[in-house]
Amino acid sequence: MSTKFEVRVFYKPLFDEDDIMQHIRDLEESIGATMKVAYLPSDGVADNDKGFSCEVNATQLESFFREYYQDLAKVTALGPVPEDAKELMEEIIPQYITP
Repeated sequence: MSTKFEVRVFYKPLFDEDDIMQHIRDLEESIGATMKVAYLPSDGVADNDKGFSCEVNATQLESFFREYYQDLAKVTALGPVPEDAKELMEEIIPQYITP
């Protein structure tokens, strides 16, 4: 089992808050991620900062990313990235996310 680490997921400005909440439910229920904080406009978060932070392992993050990458503005690590997730975080995700 790969090591979990914390990531912060940012969404594109036009992405809807209800859809973000659905992504969070999907992450928790089907992928098994551990949600930390949701950053939503209804809580006063700026539109370009909306998203969430969660704990995932490399497999969970890759599964989520493959499903939703078109909706994402950025994915950043909040702390050290485990060795098995470095290629995903440093090469694959930046290559596929377009502003």
